[in-house]
Amino acid sequence: MQSILTERVGRAELTELLTASDSEAAPADEAGPLEKLSADIQHELMQRGDEQDSLRDRLGIEIVDVRIRRLNLPTGNMQAVFERMRSERQKIAERYRSAGLAENRMIRSQADRQAGELMAKASAEAERIRGEGDAAAIRILNEAYARDPEFAGVLQTLEAYKHILNERTTLVLSASNSLLKLLVEGVPTPHESPRATEPSALEPANAGASR
Repeated sequence: MQSILTERVGRAELTELLTASDSEAAPADEAGPLEKLSADIQHELMQRGDEQDSLRDRLGIEIVDVRIRRLNLPTGNMQAVFERMRSERQKIAERYRSAGLAENRMIRSQADRQAGELMAKASAEAERIRGEGDAAAIRILNEAYARDPEFAGVLQTLEAYKHILNERTTLVLSASNSLLKLLVEGVPTPHESPRATEPSALEPANAGASR
């Protein structure tokens, strides 16, 4: 039995034996690492009938259950075991850290790609709306200029003033220059076309005709 116990414990990973089987790490009804190791040892004892027969013949006892209550580390090996535990934990932490960094890079790459696609769509939509707005503005201006050419000329002259003149601008122009026309003559008065005289509702249409 001692040989089986030594062999099974020697093959077990130290991290498995030290893993706690609490409510956060494992289900409540799941056996812990020591319970699993005890069950494996008992199963192997049952498989070796000669061990059972020897104990029954020599001592009159039969092994029906095996339980490991505690594992003690040899004092001389304690530091080495702690170093091994630390090394194993560091490897596990590094593995999780590498997986987290890879996941982080993948998420950032997906987010950057989606952001680029959204920005491209937004820019294209903005250009389309700006183009439609410019076309509508030009159409409205052309319609307004067509209805009142004189007013259109005034607007064009004022627009030219805005682009040419500032606080330090000095212009030397001839009296006949079109830019001076608005300053000299002022805004032209719109011409009203005479309207035809309509008969009064109180007078008959042939009031002025002789009978």
